[in-house]
Amino acid sequence: MLKLGSPTRAAPGLAGSVPQYQALTRGPSRPAPSPADLRQPRDVFEGIRRSFGRTHLGAFAACAELSRGDHPISGERMARAVLAGGLDGDGRSTSSEVREFERFAARHAARLTPEAREVLTTWKREVDRSGQGGLLGGTFQKLTSRLLTLHDVGAWRALERLDETPGRVSGEAMSRAVLTAVRDDGRSGPRQTLEQFEAWAQKNDARLTPQARRVLDVLRSVATATRDRGRELSSSEFARMAQALRSLR
Repeated sequence: MLKLGSPTRAAPGLAGSVPQYQALTRGPSRPAPSPADLRQPRDVFEGIRRSFGRTHLGAFAACAELSRGDHPISGERMARAVLAGGLDGDGRSTSSEVREFERFAARHAARLTPEAREVLTTWKREVDRSGQGGLLGGTFQKLTSRLLTLHDVGAWRALERLDETPGRVSGEAMSRAVLTAVRDDGRSGPRQTLEQFEAWAQKNDARLTPQARRVLDVLRSVATATRDRGRELSSSEFARMAQALRSLR
């Protein structure tokens, strides 16, 4: 689990770049990001990737961009930053890059959304599993593509459990995943939960049983109704959804 409470020591070989990083972070020419920057993190971090990607300054530059302003940092913005600055000069993602993001997270913990924390936790876990050599570029690209879909922690974790389920996905397994996701996300965003489940279903279409597809139909109906009412799912509505899903098994 990623520990965000205390800064880590500078990574070997990177300490000499700290003044450059500090200039990037605190220089007078670094205004807070505009609303357009926040809406389009792809363009902002793509520029950083072109200028600093696959260099010893990549992680520094990505964290410097994240440090601008005082707005909450979303999962997508964090994933874009990792994609921009997470590879070293050898095209690998190693613990050195992770440590720089850990330092940033320790300094800006109050700004990190649960999704941003989950992005860092997942990236660190995969780098740790890869051993001393780090993640190769292709594996890193696949990981960051997944991380860019992380909009709700509850849905993300529920879908990871479905990924670990062998064979076809039953209606019961899909129901359990949907209910866990909606409950863990505070019943405030069934629409976002639906978007993540639909994206997952497209990639895993051959694994879905007819019952699992009907579970997704129920989620679509609930998400549409919630959006039309303009409010979060109430406790009684959540209970009715759970009952409808149980009847599909």
